[in-house]
Amino acid sequence: DLSSQTLTISGSVARTAGTIDADAGTLTFTNTTGRTLPSSLFSGNINNLTMNGSGGITLGNAATVTGTLTLTSGLLTTTSTNLLTLADGSTVSGVSNSSFIHGPIKKVGNTGFTFPVGASGTGYQPIQIGNFSGTTASTDAFTAEYKRSSAAGVGTNITSPVNRVSFCEYWQLDRTSGTPAVDVTLHFNANSGCGGGTPADYLVGNSGLLSELRVCRWDGSQWVNYTTSFTGAAPNVTLTATGINTFSPFTVGSTGLAPLPLKLLSFSGVKKEGAVHLNWTTLDEIQMKSIVLQSSADGLNTENVAEISARNTPQNQYFYKDSSVPMITMFRSHGYRYYRLAFVNQNLSREYSPWINVIDSELSAHPHHYFDVFPNPADHQGITIFSRFSGMLAGDLSLIDNTGKLVYRQNRFFDRRISVPTSMLKPGVYALLIQLPDGRVERHKITIQP
Repeated sequence: DLSSQTLTISGSVARTAGTIDADAGTLTFTNTTGRTLPSSLFSGNINNLTMNGSGGITLGNAATVTGTLTLTSGLLTTTSTNLLTLADGSTVSGVSNSSFIHGPIKKVGNTGFTFPVGASGTGYQPIQIGNFSGTTASTDAFTAEYKRSSAAGVGTNITSPVNRVSFCEYWQLDRTSGTPAVDVTLHFNANSGCGGGTPADYLVGNSGLLSELRVCRWDGSQWVNYTTSFTGAAPNVTLTATGINTFSPFTVGSTGLAPLPLKLLSFSGVKKEGAVHLNWTTLDEIQMKSIVLQSSADGLNTENVAEISARNTPQNQYFYKDSSVPMITMFRSHGYRYYRLAFVNQNLSREYSPWINVIDSELSAHPHHYFDVFPNPADHQGITIFSRFSGMLAGDLSLIDNTGKLVYRQNRFFDRRISVPTSMLKPGVYALLIQLPDGRVERHKITIQP
């Protein structure tokens, strides 16, 4: 029983019996390593809850804060089962990209509130309710959660005059108690947008106008839109729709061509059977002229590989097989090739995907290779290279990541067994290059797992 005292927890929490009674005190977490709390940890409500540890906390059961939720450092992760509820009269302080709610949060009461929600890896992206009208009560309740995924993935049917909705994000906002109507405000900032481009381009790229943006809600069969007012300048913009009385996913849509440009759902490539096989999927492909597939050896000097007519339907899958002479030449000299997509609008303006790097995985299966790599896939414990040469020889060993960056290099004498550290490598695909004294280079594709 904390009474009116403060309990500060910096490490892990294990529970075999008992509970914490914090209904009159303050519970503070300062852990620098992520922790999941045991279930049934609290005997009742929490008066004040403070997050001040970069590691963050995951709730192990539902909890209600009646006083102040202070978000200084670290994410507070919730689920629909292990839900955080803020009681009527409770408040929130702090909140930033380093501390917010990852998951759903419920607010009880009939006064305006900004939900401190966001997504891990993205940052703070709040949604706000206000101006309660109709029948209201202190027991009214709303639950909100930020979703860092495509609104077009929820549904692609859109009511006119909106012609596209966000590929990047939406908010799930539900009225869980009461019948009030409220104003709904969506907040955009430097975290908004995805798939390349700047956050400002996400809202007003290609000479778009903020006045073309609309608050949209999925009604179960289509995205409906509301008369919308805006404040601010991209990317720091709020969009507000008034008198909303029905709730479900909310996102931003556009009536124009420029804002919220075409976005890329996936883009990948693999070299096999002597060619590079490229696949990509688009969403919100409206009034596009064509897609230009480009390649590069360094991400700077670019050449066009092919131009493909756009299909201009909501979701499309494309495939292209690159067996060109430049492709063969580049793989012989580099062992990899960069690719990206240029989306050409009807007005000839362009939007670009990020570069992907296709590594020549076929070389590692070449029948005349002299080295074997084990284990592959590997973890951060290291990899071992086994040489088929019987004696010692000088050589150069290097690792290149999927952006073409050299991340490890060693000039050494190779014996039958060579150990290479991987603790400094991020999870992903790498090219291992072994250069022999006569200039030959043997390439292996290796995968580092999390």
